[in-house]
Order: sequence, then C-alpha cells, then structure tokens
Amino acid sequence: MYGRGTLFKITTTGTFQLVHPFNSNDGSLPRYNLVQASDGYLYGVTGSSLTNVATIFRSTLPER
Repeated sequence: MYGRGTLFKITTTGTFQLVHPFNSNDGSLPRYNLVQASDGYLYGVTGSSLTNVATIFRSTLPER
C-alpha cells in the first residue's frame, strides 16, 4: 500500500485482507519469515540495509 511492505491474511475463500501496511514510521521492508512463539503470537522483523534500523513486530494469528 505504501511501498514499504504489507502484513496480510488470506481467508479460507481466497480473499486477501489487509492487516497492516508498513511505513517509515513503524518499520518498513519486512524481512524473513514470521515465527510463532510459545505465547501464540507471530513475530517478524522489518529493516533496511540502508539505514541499519530494525523493528520487531507482533501480530495475532487470524481467526478461522
């Protein structure tokens, strides 16, 4: 949406739903795969090799 990366889910009917569009204020350019931790949340990392700044983010699993 903003050209910085997007967190989305795909419903069981195949529809894409926007969860969060990243921007330069809250992180950009998501990297690597999401990891589900023992607390049940999904964690990911954004970062730019140009600025050497990273953001760790957390998301819930989509409801079924």
